[in-house]
Amino acid sequence: MMRFAGCCVLLGALTISAVGIASPVQAQSRSNASVEHAERSQGDAKEFKKPVPLGFTKLIVEDMDAMSKFYGALCGFEEEGRGDAQIAGRPVREVYFRSDPPGTGTFTLTKFLDAPRLATEAVILGFIATNIDQFVETAVTAGGIVIETVKLDPAHGVKYAFVKDIEGNLIEVVELL
Repeated sequence: MMRFAGCCVLLGALTISAVGIASPVQAQSRSNASVEHAERSQGDAKEFKKPVPLGFTKLIVEDMDAMSKFYGALCGFEEEGRGDAQIAGRPVREVYFRSDPPGTGTFTLTKFLDAPRLATEAVILGFIATNIDQFVETAVTAGGIVIETVKLDPAHGVKYAFVKDIEGNLIEVVELL
């Protein structure tokens, strides 16, 4: 079973608004847009379709061993296995972490073996921590960098911070108040 060390739960790419912490107007707007989309998709049936759940997150990395150690230290993730595969004909190597509880979203580190990792800011990994200060401290101890210190946002009922992992990927951490 994955050890969380009291720090976090992976939720995939999470932003404060995606946590479900939206104003009533934002929530109603999203609800209306979803219903309108479902109505257009179904014609006269007007049947609401449930969203497809996020099942896993794969982070493209350069140094699999260092990144595995970083996320193990930060979140208590335990490796479940490693394997080689192909994505669109390109060879990859992956590290799979256990999900806890089983059947929930998983986290995988993926390295393309035919070329170096390109530096981009295409993804923000989102975590919910029970102790945000401990999470940020652990990130720094594991080699991460604080991008934005812990801030209080009482309007959304959270504290939040941003850190970068050892390869420069942006992480947003939220503590619910």
